Amino acid sequence: MADASKPFSFSSDYMMKNLVGTTVKLNGPNYLVWSQSIKIFLGAQRKLSHITKAPPAETDKGYEDWLTADYCVRSCLIHSIEERISSSVVFLPTAKRIWDMLHELYGNEKNISRVFELYEQLFSLQQGDHSVTELYTTLHGILDELDIHQPLLLDLIKLHEYREGLAVAKFMSALRPEISNQIRGQIFGGDVVPSLSSTFSRALRVSTATPLPFSAPLTSDQSAMAVMGGRRGRALDSGKEKCAHCGRTNHPSDKCWKKFGKPEWAQRKKTATAPAPALQTFELPTVQISQAEYDQLMKFQAGQMSTLSDPHALTSGDKKECTHRLNIIAP
Repeated sequence: MADASKPFSFSSDYMMKNLVGTTVKLNGPNYLVWSQSIKIFLGAQRKLSHITKAPPAETDKGYEDWLTADYCVRSCLIHSIEERISSSVVFLPTAKRIWDMLHELYGNEKNISRVFELYEQLFSLQQGDHSVTELYTTLHGILDELDIHQPLLLDLIKLHEYREGLAVAKFMSALRPEISNQIRGQIFGGDVVPSLSSTFSRALRVSTATPLPFSAPLTSDQSAMAVMGGRRGRALDSGKEKCAHCGRTNHPSDKCWKKFGKPEWAQRKKTATAPAPALQTFELPTVQISQAEYDQLMKFQAGQMSTLSDPHALTSGDKKECTHRLNIIAP
């Protein structure tokens, strides 16, 4: 263990066995998490001053002990960052110079681009195949990093800036890539995020010069084939699903009519297509007459037609004759 009476002394064996002070390797965007892990490790070894204070003078009697300790801290830092990053700081003379350089490159607390990335992660976060614990841990990590970039304040002006930044981030994430990619550098390249209206204005200028995705109209034959193909596709797809409620294979469980009832459109369709009630028919009784009776009836009708043309020609004798003939025909 380190000797408190000698501020530059340390257990070199322990430090050399633990050159990688954290399991988190710096890759750029994770600077805040990485730097916090390094501070905890160095603080436990009483070596935090190597990244927070200027080195002692070379004439100091404890300089040699400090230099030895600083070599170990430098090794710890270099082994805790990715190779593509370590190559740019490996030749710096002290651990503090390495620390300051990494902070300048990746630790900007006003890193608007990183804030935007965090907001995008927040918007798109879903549980998926992960457990509830993993979902909560991921969400908490995003919120903790956002708190570092945008801490809670009583300054209403600053809080308004945070809200405006949230609106801009959501607007940018909703834009089509061919538009957002052209203005991303303008929006997130500086220390201050433009207002939502200014962001909209820039996106509008780009969108007017960027044609919308266009598909050539289908001919009537192509449209019919597309509809038929779509129906076949839906039939095949629906056949692969099986309802856990009723056991049928033409619909998923969340669309089961037996479970949730028929939707309104299906009820209307059933009513509209219901067959009209059949009309009732009645059969009149049939009267059987002989040929002689039929001939008398025809003769009587012919006489009636001639009489109707002259109503005054019908005498009392004719009336009696008509009555007599009707009595003969009647059953």
